Amino acid sequence: MEADARVSMADSTIESLTPAAFARHVDRLVDPTGERVAESWRPVVAALAERHDEAAFPARVLADLTGGKFLRSRLAVAGYAGLGGEDDAVAASLAVSVQLLHLGLCVHDDLIDGDAVRHGRPNVAGLSRQRVLAEGGSAGRAGREGMAAAVLAGDLAIAQSQRELLTAPLEPTVTVAVMAELLDALAVTIGGEWLDVRSEVAPPADIPADVIASLKTARYTTVLPLRLGAVAAGADALAVTALTGFGEYLGVAYQMKDDELGVFGDPGVTGKSVTADLRSGKRTGLLRLTYEHSTSSQRERLDELVGQESMGAAEASTLRQVILASGAADEHRARMLTTVERALGFLEPASGLPAPLVAYLTAAAATVVPRSS
Repeated sequence: MEADARVSMADSTIESLTPAAFARHVDRLVDPTGERVAESWRPVVAALAERHDEAAFPARVLADLTGGKFLRSRLAVAGYAGLGGEDDAVAASLAVSVQLLHLGLCVHDDLIDGDAVRHGRPNVAGLSRQRVLAEGGSAGRAGREGMAAAVLAGDLAIAQSQRELLTAPLEPTVTVAVMAELLDALAVTIGGEWLDVRSEVAPPADIPADVIASLKTARYTTVLPLRLGAVAAGADALAVTALTGFGEYLGVAYQMKDDELGVFGDPGVTGKSVTADLRSGKRTGLLRLTYEHSTSSQRERLDELVGQESMGAAEASTLRQVILASGAADEHRARMLTTVERALGFLEPASGLPAPLVAYLTAAAATVVPRSS
């Protein structure tokens, strides 16, 4: 069994698999996700283009955005297969659904943040703006069309995510249950995104960064995929509770790492700016710690520069020096490690989770803090 990378869950029990065999099984199910996401757009593009070619523009742009690490897809498939799910078609639907949801939310998030680039290339809004300018349109027109394209494309991707679950080969009652999971997570994420936006005008000490991370990131990035997989597999309440707790803390740690990369990351690796968070004044946990640990003179510098829309590389470098000198970066890293440890606490034997799934999730948790993108 160790040598068979295409091991079938129908031919073996979860507990009999080695961690390596289970990981290969998850990889086999997740690897085609990018192609399946692209494939899911073909009937949409065809139906819209049949009525008018321009109507298909948002769907065409989305069809080209198929890359990524597929973290959410891997967690959904691991939760499903790890708790006894045996239908590859169901696993595929879960993987595609959470990837499409992520795509839609990223399109909206870029619009909210005013970003025209993601992963080093123009995003939906950026592509639309470029097209208008190339056609000789004004900057104002380009901005309006870019905004409209991002709103509509994001909505379309989220709707397509729901379609994937609705058409998955599940019992009707299970379909209702997984749809409820997705819609609940979407509502929570929207609340977290709004809180994140409003936080930019509040004093850093007044903002519950951990609450924002829990609502905006953890719920749809880690908690939802794991719960979808568990519910689709017919897992018991004990397993669902354990995965929820693990996902909650893992997702918060994931956001904490994103906050660190948003200031100290390599744009060539992350594909995102390392000044955008500082320029917008995003109230991250890292910024809050910096204020808590800074001297009065350092706080004055923070107040002067954080949220400065015209911030350049020199000002951003000054802020990084303050963050490092205050000790906030080290404290942030320590808290991140503690948060991962809390996540792992939900995988203890009392959780009743199968050993291969525990091993897989433990390995996934170990990648959060060292990651560079």
